[in-house]
Amino acid sequence: MKRLFFIPLIGALTLALGAYLLEGGNILLLFQITAALGTYGLTFVMLLTQYSPSEMGKAFSAAVKGGTAKELKISLTYFGTMQRLAIVSGLFMPALGCIHIGMNTSEISKITGFLIALLMVSILYSLSIMLFITIPFSGAIKKRMVE
Repeated sequence: MKRLFFIPLIGALTLALGAYLLEGGNILLLFQITAALGTYGLTFVMLLTQYSPSEMGKAFSAAVKGGTAKELKISLTYFGTMQRLAIVSGLFMPALGCIHIGMNTSEISKITGFLIALLMVSILYSLSIMLFITIPFSGAIKKRMVE
């Protein structure tokens, strides 16, 4: 991974948010604590079932700085696991939201819009883990393994 990998990362995030804002989106709607806890929090806690915080740090370090073949394979496994957990947690929260909508049909007109937005933000958070963390870092590790 390039030393200044964060510059294209910030550029990609800026482009995505800029496109969202050009279409009249409200940036504050993207900051949902419930969706963040359910997606980022759930992904991180589930990663702790298999990896220590030290191992997590080593995986990022191997992607950025390189390492032995064994370290790169472990790191690649870590990012693959993170990606799968992000997908599942990003879909798990909307499933819970759909249950909530179904259980509150008498109040559906009041809460439907908010909950649908919350569901979509959960999916967005899941996709952001893949787009900005797992795919770039996995790609960097694979590239180092070939070099």
